[in-house]
Amino acid sequence: MTPRERVRLALEHRETDRVPADLGSTQNTSITRFAYKRLRSYLELPPVEPRIMSENLQVVHVDEDVRQALGIDTIGLPCKPPDVSRKRMLGDHHYVNEWGIELKGARIDGRLLYFEAISSPLANLTDPRELDDVQWPDPHDPGRYRGLREEARRIHEETPYALVGHNGDTSLFQKITYLRGMESSLIDSIANPDLFSAIIERILKVQMARMGHYLDAVGEYLDVVSVGDDLGSQQGLLMSPDTYRAVIKPFHAELFSFIKGRTAAKLHMHCCGSIAEVIPDLMELGVDVINPVQIAAVGMEPRSLKKRFGDRIAFWGGIDTQGLLPTGDTGQVQAEVDRIVSILGADGGYVLNPSHNIQADVPPENVVALFQRSRHLDCPA
Repeated sequence: MTPRERVRLALEHRETDRVPADLGSTQNTSITRFAYKRLRSYLELPPVEPRIMSENLQVVHVDEDVRQALGIDTIGLPCKPPDVSRKRMLGDHHYVNEWGIELKGARIDGRLLYFEAISSPLANLTDPRELDDVQWPDPHDPGRYRGLREEARRIHEETPYALVGHNGDTSLFQKITYLRGMESSLIDSIANPDLFSAIIERILKVQMARMGHYLDAVGEYLDVVSVGDDLGSQQGLLMSPDTYRAVIKPFHAELFSFIKGRTAAKLHMHCCGSIAEVIPDLMELGVDVINPVQIAAVGMEPRSLKKRFGDRIAFWGGIDTQGLLPTGDTGQVQAEVDRIVSILGADGGYVLNPSHNIQADVPPENVVALFQRSRHLDCPA
């Protein structure tokens, strides 16, 4: 069975020879720069300068030799940088991105780990008419999509991997929390819904235009198309289910319908935290796959998720990155892989992956234990 066949069948809830595995197909299912360097060294692979996939997350593209060493079944295809960059450097590891959000590097022991947002350009906005004066990203810049069609065709025709399309940050709600600030966004969603909706409408316009150009280029070759929008905290949703349905779900509906109309690929949604209450809503909107399955969050117990939703939606992730991978030993990692595969992989509908990007504090032996263990497990019935 080829990797592409394995992923396709799993996402159709059909029998496979083993559970498929992903590392690096999206900026939410990859590995950070320092962890990747240590992994390559542990695998006794030649040192390379990692190719950064997401600057603010500091996650990398996974190279072919690592993909083969770990038995990975997926490969990603992100957009490229625009020809005309609106990024402004303010200092060393300190910049304003194309959305006008100011970010600064977070370090430990002198190492850059990721970038944190430190200011929100729309924090003081009071009138939706002020949005006309905002400089929004240019979704039509041809540099973002140049050569993508040729690359997608090459991957589809010349490699065995399942092709995952990931157009960078596709969020709506998460983006407004960066533009407006988390507290103001949540207040607006209840107390000032007209302003909240006006901002999300502008975000949606940019995101749909970007996604349209991207899918025009590569949609026919994709097996999976990934979007993301974090709605949950560790303890529960960031807003009530009713608020989600009133002020965010209609915009998700428009974006997801737009995507589904342009590709036959499975729709994969990255959504962190405790989100069980809105999984039925996401299924209603056409989401085929939930990632990252943050099992340490309230209400995200794997057996319950599989029982309630497993016949209608697939799961992608589920191996704890908060406690297990950084602090457990290889035996504990292998035992957890056995457990999660036996639950989420039963009758298909599961792709193995950590429950978010592998961080700098994860020992490489745990990464290897995770993926090598899965290669020797039969797919549970």
